[in-house]
Amino acid sequence: MKGIWKTFAADEYIRQNSGIISIELANEPVRVHMGDGSNSDKALHDYFQPVVDEIREQGFKGIIWVPGAGYQSQYQDYVKNPITDSENNFSYAVHVYSGWYGNMTDKSYDHDTFIRNFKSQVPMVETKPIMVTEIDWSPEDPDKASEGHWNEWGQWTQPNLGSWATASTSKWGLAWKAVHDHFGNIGMTITHPQEYYDIDVYLKTGKVIPGFQNAKKHGLFEECCGYACMNWYKEWYLKQNTTGIKQLETQADVVSTLYYNIEGKEVEKPTAGVYIIKQLLSNGKIRSRKVFLK
Repeated sequence: MKGIWKTFAADEYIRQNSGIISIELANEPVRVHMGDGSNSDKALHDYFQPVVDEIREQGFKGIIWVPGAGYQSQYQDYVKNPITDSENNFSYAVHVYSGWYGNMTDKSYDHDTFIRNFKSQVPMVETKPIMVTEIDWSPEDPDKASEGHWNEWGQWTQPNLGSWATASTSKWGLAWKAVHDHFGNIGMTITHPQEYYDIDVYLKTGKVIPGFQNAKKHGLFEECCGYACMNWYKEWYLKQNTTGIKQLETQADVVSTLYYNIEGKEVEKPTAGVYIIKQLLSNGKIRSRKVFLK
């Protein structure tokens, strides 16, 4: 792992773009042992600390996301043996699914219990920002009620409407939102892009609409994570405007404008497609945004 991230972090393009590129060190470690195979509460630290150090030695200054054990749901060992970072620009990448954190599901979704359980398993949520790099949900598919399979934990699982985990926004989803809102420093990326937005519609029309359009025929669209997360983001965004946290700039404040393609290369002003605008403002700040033109 040190060799892989050393090569990645040493790349000139990666280093130059460390302000927009972050590194998640590993995906879903289950159990981490010491070099001699023994168990220890130092194992996570001793495995990932040298990787963090190697990345920094290559000159990469961007965010590093450190995983935990238990498929990225167990972080208690880092309390006694914390990761250190010469750039002080790291935190922890966490995964959240129904059935985890004390078996929180559509049948057990008390908000305060979920908050306590999450804090117990991810205690640094009180001191550092947390990025949930996998989370999704949708209800069981009524058209496939007679189907199912035994999952990796020996549990009978019926097909849902297209997510990895099975749950409903009105039950488990709102309990998770209570965790998210309680701590106020948790970011989220849904597990698969097609769960957040309908890729086919986007490619055909350029319009972004929530995923799980197939759930509408069952009246379950609003119970899926795509619709919920778009609305939660809207709710958050509107609060930034009304509280004045977001600083709005006018066109008169723009000193210069540059255009970049999705690979980060500077180009002439595009007339179609996806590109990035970067503007230097009269107050010395830089404003960037992504634009799609048909």
